[in-house]
Amino acid sequence: MCFLRVRLLVLFLLASLLLLLTSPLAAQLRLLLQMPFIWQTSAADSIISHDRDGFDVTFRAYDGQQPPSELHHPVPIPATLHHVHLGGTALRPEWLAAREECLRIHPGWKTHTWDDTTANQFVRDHFPNLQDTWNNYPYLVQKVDALRYMILYIHGGAHALPKHDATCAILDLDLVCKRSLEPLRRFDFVAPAAYPAGFSIGMLLSSPKNSFDDLYYPAESNVPPYLVRSARSSEYAYAEWVRGYPALPAFGDVVVACE
Repeated sequence: MCFLRVRLLVLFLLASLLLLLTSPLAAQLRLLLQMPFIWQTSAADSIISHDRDGFDVTFRAYDGQQPPSELHHPVPIPATLHHVHLGGTALRPEWLAAREECLRIHPGWKTHTWDDTTANQFVRDHFPNLQDTWNNYPYLVQKVDALRYMILYIHGGAHALPKHDATCAILDLDLVCKRSLEPLRRFDFVAPAAYPAGFSIGMLLSSPKNSFDDLYYPAESNVPPYLVRSARSSEYAYAEWVRGYPALPAFGDVVVACE
């Protein structure tokens, strides 16, 4: 009898382990663990370089306000800076100063700031099929991450969010612009490469309706918010997703963290 119970317990544990390992979340976590080992080969063609793209990644060769069209390049990314701040809290003074500095370096660019009211209306208008998912996100950070891609997909341009309240594209509000992003508008999509793998969500640029942003993230439950962000829509993108999308090798010459 005791031996039978042990066998049943072992079978139960093996079945539970198999179920866990074959779950969608486990599959994505395995990809995250593999990324540092496969990233260099999988995404090598995605890193912007002078040899392949004719682009000076230090930005020293560019006049800060010279649009790509003057260099005979297409300009698929709109000259728009989006800022997102959800949760109803006041923006920190240093974030406001960082945002104003970025706007100063980008004269003529359109700007838009998204709050809870405008974000909710935006989802209702453009993504009614995701309204229930949006409403049922248990954590604010999940809403912010989803909104980042929604805004990029519909409007394109550049997006900025405070690091802990939101993380939409182009610049976190605690990053200060050192150079104009104008030269990067020649690409359809740009993100800084992250270490050891993936890309940074602190800075993203995208053309409208870009296929990279055509993603759907269901609302997970009983999963810590930052684990959900890492596995679904935040600090890393899986190598097979980003292959072929331009990534800057670094962005220290473009933006820097504010004090």
